[in-house]
Amino acid sequence: MNLGLTRIRQLLASLDNPHTRLLVIHVAGTNGKGSICAYLASILHASGLRVGRFNSPALLTPRDTLCIDGIPSTVEEFRLACDAVLNADREAGIGATPFELLTAISFWWFDRRHVDVAVVEVGLGGRLDATNVFDAPLATVVASIGMDHVNILGDTIDKIAREKAGIMKPERPCIIAPQPERLAEETLIQHAKNLRCPHLLVEPAEWENPSALDGWARITLSQTSSSETLPHVLRFPIPLHGDYQLSNAATAIQVIHLLRTTHLTFSHITDTHIVDGMHLTRWPGRLDLVTSTAYPKLATLPLHRVLVDGAHNPPAAEPLRAFVDRRLLGGSNRRVYWLLAMTQGKDLAAILKILLREGDRIAAVGFSTPEGMPWVQATEPGDIVRAAEEVAPGCEAKAFSGLEEAMRWTAEWVAKKEQEDAAVVLCGSLYFVADFYRWVGMEEG
Repeated sequence: MNLGLTRIRQLLASLDNPHTRLLVIHVAGTNGKGSICAYLASILHASGLRVGRFNSPALLTPRDTLCIDGIPSTVEEFRLACDAVLNADREAGIGATPFELLTAISFWWFDRRHVDVAVVEVGLGGRLDATNVFDAPLATVVASIGMDHVNILGDTIDKIAREKAGIMKPERPCIIAPQPERLAEETLIQHAKNLRCPHLLVEPAEWENPSALDGWARITLSQTSSSETLPHVLRFPIPLHGDYQLSNAATAIQVIHLLRTTHLTFSHITDTHIVDGMHLTRWPGRLDLVTSTAYPKLATLPLHRVLVDGAHNPPAAEPLRAFVDRRLLGGSNRRVYWLLAMTQGKDLAAILKILLREGDRIAAVGFSTPEGMPWVQATEPGDIVRAAEEVAPGCEAKAFSGLEEAMRWTAEWVAKKEQEDAAVVLCGSLYFVADFYRWVGMEEG
């Protein structure tokens, strides 16, 4: 992987710098940045604005990384943007990387479609990421930071936080999501102070009914101007599963509140727009309960439901396990049937130690190499099996060459136990999630 800003700046310059004509909210972080982007884009769209959103990696096709008003680019639009960017890269002899090309494609398309605002997710890290070309973003946002990509970003929380903080810009506001590590919070705040960035450390929202599995939450909005004299409490729905969405949702809403009280373009946004936007937010691949009712192909195995989650590091594995215990098992000690695939280089032992319990069954698989990302390779299923046997000796783990074979093995075990409500969980990589969605027949945008 070849990080750096020289090539992307040259490429954008050859395209007449489309990024300079965009109003941008730039979002970095280890976990939660995709959900935050989804909330932001949905709220802004609900307010009547035309919203571009750039996320990576792609879920089903590279086209779904760039959306306007929640709709991915069409095949024709994507081809047009690709032609423009690839021709510019070739004529200037730049040799941009696939992610740099995709980043330029999104900015070129957003500019051509005259979006009112663009929500841009960092690809990897922040400081040297190809998206880090905005001199004066509307705001920067840093989601939860944890240990991931340590071979690239650094082997400590402090080093990783410094890389993420690299998207902050002098005197531009920065919103910092609740951080699980105090050191990450301190590093981000100090970096913001060094750049004289107005910064806000977000407090998580609270459930209206703590005993409910999902539902409505409330937040006290931070005072962003001298005209605000009373605390502003907002009630809103959280449609995405998991308690960690209290932090992600609160972060997105605080960004919106900052913008609507400080920037004319967003001054029309009301609490109703926020509530409507939250209600309409969708974000596949994160604690997504996929049923055979919605996707009948599952019933051919037969499986009735599968919990799908892209958890690929220890900080993401913890809330996944908590959700499984609470939502799928209801506090019981029933076994979980895991379908697992992971990217090479991940801390298998740390992730599996969080997920697995005695008696669980694990079907280990690989995944398809994502289009345009040949450096992304799946961990050998046998390595996952060996790691599982070491950290959870009471589990049964088996390696499979393909997803369908692994699912049929899982379905056979579920049938033996006569558990229609069995806890079947597919996780470990968003690339693996994409393979599953394709298999069940989720349509590409």
